[in-house]
Amino acid sequence: YQRRVHGELKRVLAIIDEGNGLITFNTFAWLVQIMWTQVDKSAAIARAFGTLDKEGSGFLTPKSLQQISVELKENMSSAEIEGIVKELADDDQITREQFAKIMERSNLFGY
Repeated sequence: YQRRVHGELKRVLAIIDEGNGLITFNTFAWLVQIMWTQVDKSAAIARAFGTLDKEGSGFLTPKSLQQISVELKENMSSAEIEGIVKELADDDQITREQFAKIMERSNLFGY
């Protein structure tokens, strides 16, 4: 993770560098705010997925989503849940990565 962030930081600095290898404090503060917000969102999505993945399998399945539906008193039918999973996943399970993309598209976490 640290290497990925370091690499991203180097790429961003190369773009916003003011031509002398330096950036202003305001630019630095703006950059930190953006990167910190991204880390917070990623952590929130990971926590949300972990909460939904009660079995700890790394996947959300129609069965686990049905259980969640009942707990939330949504009472969705099996057909509705299977339709959602088929729409969002390549097979019968939603991965953490697919869940993150869904959350990004939904703007639920402010993406």
